[in-house]
Amino acid sequence: MYSADEVAKLLSIDMNTCYKWLGEGRIKGMKLAGTLWRVREADLRAFVEQSINQSMKGDDRSWKNCTLWLPLHKSCRLLIADGS
Repeated sequence: MYSADEVAKLLSIDMNTCYKWLGEGRIKGMKLAGTLWRVREADLRAFVEQSINQSMKGDDRSWKNCTLWLPLHKSCRLLIADGS
């Protein structure tokens, strides 16, 4: 299980973005109280793999997506490598 802080660091995103994505359900997590979240490794792996797949689609090659997902892919390389 990862905290929101750990997820933000792994994904190289701002904490506000992490909380937003958790609240929207983009990253599947369990809200325990206030801003206390927990994310299972399997759910984080699924989010990373889905994000990488979306950024690699032939129809969706904007620079916006490349700059967002390229750092994410490098940060999470080991996380998805052991589960592939």
